Amino acid sequence: MDVKELLIVQLEANFGILQKNLDGITESESLYFPETGGNSLNWVLGHIIYSRNLLLEMLGNKGMWDNSYNTYNRGANPKEKIADFKTLSDLKSLLSKSQNKLIATLKNLEITSDELKPVTFLVFHEIYHSGQIGYIRRILGKKGAIK
Repeated sequence: MDVKELLIVQLEANFGILQKNLDGITESESLYFPETGGNSLNWVLGHIIYSRNLLLEMLGNKGMWDNSYNTYNRGANPKEKIADFKTLSDLKSLLSKSQNKLIATLKNLEITSDELKPVTFLVFHEIYHSGQIGYIRRILGKKGAIK
């Protein structure tokens, strides 16, 4: 299996995990900031999608959004930007669209494994934050979605 195929497998598996962990989360729950610190589920999901936009651009594809999503950029102070958050429904929709675009881009990409190596960090980054969403789900009092 080459790097491109491995990235596709990781993105597909992670997308399925995200779908399970997002199931049953309400809009108000997605905006909750854990008392022990950390970000809301809305911000973490938006940050994953923001990073997917960067990934698409790294792969030579047009990004999916404009600067209105900078609220989800690394270093943003989410509690001060909550008024700029997108709805959970919009984020879920954009996650699905980005999934389709990423997989199609990777499948049609003519690139060497060495050229793809920098992309692997953003995929790892997504997997890391997806784990946070699973943890936030538990903080919200939901049962774990991954069995």
